[in-house]
Amino acid sequence: IGDGTSTGIESIAHDSVSIKDCEIVNYAVGIHLKDSSFSEISQNKVHDSMQGLSVDNVQWTGIYDNLLVNNKDWGMSLSGSDLNNVSNNIIRGSNLSAQLLSSSRNILTKNSLKEGLRIINGKDNFLDRNYVSYKEGANIIELSSTSNRTTLIGNTLYDGRLTGLLVRSSYNNIINNDISLVDTGYLLNVSNYNYLAGGDVINTSTGILLLRSGNNNVVGV
Repeated sequence: IGDGTSTGIESIAHDSVSIKDCEIVNYAVGIHLKDSSFSEISQNKVHDSMQGLSVDNVQWTGIYDNLLVNNKDWGMSLSGSDLNNVSNNIIRGSNLSAQLLSSSRNILTKNSLKEGLRIINGKDNFLDRNYVSYKEGANIIELSSTSNRTTLIGNTLYDGRLTGLLVRSSYNNIINNDISLVDTGYLLNVSNYNYLAGGDVINTSTGILLLRSGNNNVVGV
């Protein structure tokens, strides 16, 4: 148990690190992994800290089965990190559940994110069967203008204040996602050459809204 400052567990410039089965409470940052490859962060409980899990310049690492709860700023952040597998994590009680910053070719699957997801300046990320909500936030999932070629398959987005999926990037594949309890299901804003197919959009005022967007293929939504 910390005093609200410093870092609970930190590893910098070490490969094949395993951080497992730890409970971390009341730090500025719960877990910080930096400059690492082929590592594992699993089955940890990080709660009541400012930031839950921070991953910087990390590749080929598994982040799974963690419980990140009541960490004020965000639950999990990947920055400059590629080719990682993030799965089966539960994140809730933060201002933002998860963010990917300049991070590409990551796989996010079967995570429960209670306060949304932001992907900023990352390409070729794959999102599969995640449950994402954001009751207090404007948009449940946001893809920034430089987050091209993102694939979203079979995700559930629900209970948001404005938009289920806000897309500002292009060349994305968005397939069989279910969206409900938002004002607008999909908002494509300056977003081109996307493939949008399948899934249900229910309990919304507007299902799909395209603004300054062209060459999109919308099938069976």
